[in-house]
Amino acid sequence: MAGLNDDETHIYDCHYKNYGAQVAVERGSVHLHIREMCNVRYTQWVPASSGCDLPPKPYNRNFMCEGISLNLAELRDLLEAMDEATEALENMQPYIAFIGECARRLQVDSWKNVWVISIRSWFKPHGAMKLIPTKVGVTFNKETWGRFMSFRDVLDEDVERNSEALIGLSE
Repeated sequence: MAGLNDDETHIYDCHYKNYGAQVAVERGSVHLHIREMCNVRYTQWVPASSGCDLPPKPYNRNFMCEGISLNLAELRDLLEAMDEATEALENMQPYIAFIGECARRLQVDSWKNVWVISIRSWFKPHGAMKLIPTKVGVTFNKETWGRFMSFRDVLDEDVERNSEALIGLSE
């Protein structure tokens, strides 16, 4: 079915920190992955006790763990906030947009005298009054954010195609 095959799901290269963006179906729902990419070839391990005489199959792993995965609701919130975030980045003004209901946010801020956009998970430690950022997320500089914004329309198309394919499977 079109849209659910990894061969048909494009990975868009952000040209920054090896970030790649991909819309994919994961655990029965559509997700946007923004992660570091690594073109490494692994070999599938087959235990000797299995009695299998087949050689291990090589497979490619494209994404590393570093980055973030947004579900469909979070992705829609991100798409709605992108224009305002871009304007804030251009004007070098702080901006915060909450994404989804899982304490994630898109934030425009200055970090080490460079204006960046961060899409990150936040959490509230026990007994604390405010949220603090976690390591789970990605940070874009101005140039990379522009490149990511250029993928906006094709990401929308990928979401639509994968959502239709997922609906087709459930019927």
